[in-house]
Amino acid sequence: MRSSLSNVILDNTEPTAFYISPSWITHGRIPFLDGLRAVAIFMVIVSHLSPQMHMPGFTKYFNGHIGVTLFFVISGFLITLLMLREHEKTGTVSLKAFYTRRILRIFPAYYAYMGVGAILWLLRVIQFPKFYWGGR
Repeated sequence: MRSSLSNVILDNTEPTAFYISPSWITHGRIPFLDGLRAVAIFMVIVSHLSPQMHMPGFTKYFNGHIGVTLFFVISGFLITLLMLREHEKTGTVSLKAFYTRRILRIFPAYYAYMGVGAILWLLRVIQFPKFYWGGR
């Protein structure tokens, strides 16, 4: 039996046994997931760069598909944890508030990335093949 997301998780097998749950369940960051996310991102970057660096066998160990899957699993876990925490605090989950927080967190980085890409493209530092834009 679990007492929601509080500090104590009861074990049904023995009436007197209980475990103290880690503090990250109810609040704060989960430090070890940052390293796992870094590994997932590294796997994707290496899989994209290995053909240009003439290291095709390297992707045997750093497969981009596994990196993407790992990243999505971690993201799903974190999103679920955030919603469980919100439900624990408020008794409900507001999808509107959830997506508003996601937009306010992601859009600044997205627009900064697109802006830097556009500037580098205008300065002819990077080029995009025609097929990126739908033409052949």
